[in-house]
Parts: sequence; structure tokens; C-alpha cells
Amino acid sequence: MSFSELVTLITGSSIKSLALADDFFELGISDAFNLRLEGQFKISLISTLNKGERPPVRLQIIQDGETPTAEAVEQRIHSLRQLYATSFLISAGRSHEIADMLERNPRADLEQALTQQNRLFISAASEGTFWLTVVTKTKAAFKSLLYIAPLFYEEGRQAVLENVRATTDLKKLDVKAREMDLMFQSANKLVDLVQKVEKIKDPHTQEKARQALSINAGALGKQLPLSLPKPETTPKPKTKKK
Repeated sequence: MSFSELVTLITGSSIKSLALADDFFELGISDAFNLRLEGQFKISLISTLNKGERPPVRLQIIQDGETPTAEAVEQRIHSLRQLYATSFLISAGRSHEIADMLERNPRADLEQALTQQNRLFISAASEGTFWLTVVTKTKAAFKSLLYIAPLFYEEGRQAVLENVRATTDLKKLDVKAREMDLMFQSANKLVDLVQKVEKIKDPHTQEKARQALSINAGALGKQLPLSLPKPETTPKPKTKKK
């Protein structure tokens, strides 16, 4: 097979499986065939991000064992968009818009409140358990995506990606330290999002924002962390007036 024929066949395909032997490396392709590379070779993974570019994020919207029907995929993408938009509006201090839109229409599309540049974009999708690769175009949009990404992300995979994108090779201890740090960062981002909701002063707005997060996360098979308990305060003893 010529290289041009190979490009024609695999462009737009997804990798579903991998197999490695002493004399070949095989990739299972989504179009019902395997691509086999024979002989001795070296496997390398090279980042193509330019300096300052925001990396894409892969999110699993159909869980293992589920059938990825067109209806299920459509519903999950809608819920993902609503979850992202809710995160963005809360982070931007625009929680009142969530309440206003849902008050007028309980099925309102919250992403319509965002400018085109701040919306979520899909750059790739793969079959099977159905992963979406999503990208953002602004700093604020990327920050909002990172608030909800830990609901979908495996910390180990994120650590590998961070290692690949590093400008220098990291020692094993440094990689482990980064992996642990990413686990804490992921948890903290979700906690931060919950805390942002708890700081909304208007009870009605706070409840609408909480519902929007919870309902759309639940529709994606995910669960947000519970609200943090408020610290107990010990009342100061009253001092008698002299």
C-alpha cells in the first residue's frame, strides 16, 4: 500500500485498540480493519502545540457498556454544553443570567448566553465509548472547561500528557510528584466550582445555578462533590461590664 492510499483510508478514522509484538505494532481502526506496522521501530509521542496554545481536552460522554445511539450522543453533547456554560457563567459572575433564562424557559440553552468565541468547540470524536475532543478559543473559556474536566478525566492520563508537553525530560520522581499534584488540582477545581455557587448571595439564583450543574452532570453520569460543611464557630464568652 502506498503512503497516499494509507492517508486516504485512515483520515478521519479513530484508533480503537493497540497490539504490540516483537516484530510488529498493530492499531485497530474504527473502519473495521487493523493497521499493522512491521519490523523494528521506535514509538514516540510528540506534542504539536505551539507556545501559548491551549491544549484540547478529551471527555468521555458514553460510558463503558452503553450503546452509543445517535439519540444518546445528541443528549450527552447537549448536557455537556449546558454544564460548561453553567461553569462559565458562574465563573464570570453572571449566575443571575442562569436563573433568568431558566425562569423564562426551564429548557433554555444556556450556551446561547455566551459569545461565539467563548463557546465549546468539538475538534474530534471517536466511537466505542465515544470520546469527544473539545477545544476552547479564549482564556476564560479554557478556565471554565478545566472546572468540569476532572469529572471526565483520569489523572494518570493527564500526567502523561503534561510530561509529553514538557520542554525537558522529567525524572521519574518529578513525574510522580506532578501526577499527585494533578490529582489535588482536579479535586480542588471541582471544590472551587461548588464554593463559587455557595457564595452566590441571592438564594433563588444560587439554587438555579446548583440545579443546572447537578442536573447536567447527572445526565452525563457524573456527580459533583457535595457542598462543603461550614466550619463550626465557637461563640466568644461574654465579658461582664465592670
